Amino acid sequence: MKFGNLLRHEAGLPFEVYTRDGERWKRVVAAGEASLACECAKMSEALNSHLAARREYQLADFDDHLDDIRRDWRNVGLVA
Repeated sequence: MKFGNLLRHEAGLPFEVYTRDGERWKRVVAAGEASLACECAKMSEALNSHLAARREYQLADFDDHLDDIRRDWRNVGLVA
């Protein structure tokens, strides 16, 4: 999926939802699938906003924190 398509909503949702049913994974399909997109619209908007702002480069893991103690590995405040 191209980054530009994701931002312009041409590619639809950038993910699918699955649940575990015994030994198998089962794709979650909401009634008419349009309702799944509607319920996830805010999440999709937030994801697109964070990708457009390139916030993935602000993420810090614990190893980053060990290299520079000012980097918070908990990423508090990154997702508002």
